[in-house]
Amino acid sequence: MSHNHIACMKFIFLFISLFLFTNIFAQECGYKDYNELVSLANKQSKNKEYKLANSTFKKAFSSVNFPLGQDLGNALSVANKTNDESWAKEIAVKLAKGGVPIRYFTKLYKMNWYKDFKANFKAFNLYYKSQYNQVLKNRWIALILKDRYFNLNRYHAHREGKIKITLEELIAEASDISTELKTIVETFGFPHEKQIGYLYIQGQNRVIDYRSDVLLRHIYQRGEVLFKDTEIDNLICSGNLRTKDVFSQKSIGFWYGLGLETVMEKFYNRYNKN
Repeated sequence: MSHNHIACMKFIFLFISLFLFTNIFAQECGYKDYNELVSLANKQSKNKEYKLANSTFKKAFSSVNFPLGQDLGNALSVANKTNDESWAKEIAVKLAKGGVPIRYFTKLYKMNWYKDFKANFKAFNLYYKSQYNQVLKNRWIALILKDRYFNLNRYHAHREGKIKITLEELIAEASDISTELKTIVETFGFPHEKQIGYLYIQGQNRVIDYRSDVLLRHIYQRGEVLFKDTEIDNLICSGNLRTKDVFSQKSIGFWYGLGLETVMEKFYNRYNKN
């Protein structure tokens, strides 16, 4: 076999290897394209290009096995505006099976399928309760709310001089939040809507993302780095998170990776009013 032939074979092998690697990565990072398409669809909808948005949402949802709730809600609104009844019904059934209550859909009462949809709603609700982990969902929401309370009513309240709190209390309460997150992830994996269903907010009558990114940002601002960059990339590719920008080193700045106790001590001393 000639040197040229061997070189050619090596090149072909390298090309095939790169092609396979690229395709495997693309398959594993399915939500990257999905998020880009959803972002485009939302921009088109904002510009009142509803037919384009409708088409883009369809393309986005066909690229993954499990479209996310907030996107389904936005797509349902677009389908309604474009009178795409069959598409609206398909979306509504997905949302209903994912735990969204009947009151969310009453705006669609004029659609031809709505009467049957309402009649079948009990079956959709039973599907939701049997297929999704209610314990994990309640635990994840409780953690997000606990973090929100700590951030507003303890952390920032201390910074603003509204409360008296010890350094030890700040450290203990912040540590409880990150410990609970670690325990949940070790037990169940990082929560995904395909495990726990969609998040419906009754007061706003909206389906929104779980504030998982905000939870992580707060923990990172408190000096703890819980995941490697590659792990975060995997979570984004799997649809658990939208982006890592809000808790990247650039975004967090000085506090990034200093450790919980160090950050809390610096923070406490800076804003201690005593």
